[in-house]
Amino acid sequence: MKKLIKTLQSKNGELYITTDCKRLLIACCRAEIELYEHSIDIPILGKGKVTRERDAALLLTFEHRPELKTDEAYLQTISRFEFQGDILRSDDVYEPFTFYNCLLDSALDLTEAGSCRFELGCSPETLNKLKTI
Repeated sequence: MKKLIKTLQSKNGELYITTDCKRLLIACCRAEIELYEHSIDIPILGKGKVTRERDAALLLTFEHRPELKTDEAYLQTISRFEFQGDILRSDDVYEPFTFYNCLLDSALDLTEAGSCRFELGCSPETLNKLKTI
């Protein structure tokens, strides 16, 4: 069973691409980080569950049209997406976070107010930190 366990809000979001060994800002955006837990019900344990893994997703909504060339040849040169933003903690303090190597999990909507979803390849330590924020 996949269960959403937490949604974190972010401000001052910036989406970057790496292309031809250059890191370029392509958009300012609003972001939500969703934390998921994958578990299995094991009837022999009563009501017990076994958590198999945790993962995170990044949902972006662009504040304006992203500054990105849209010709196919240029898009083929993108080697990586990165997100940088400030995440609101439970004590109402914003903490800066950078997620490297975001994997596109939906269509990249490059229109004004477009949105997209990324899978975050976080380490277990980062996932635990996000879970406790």
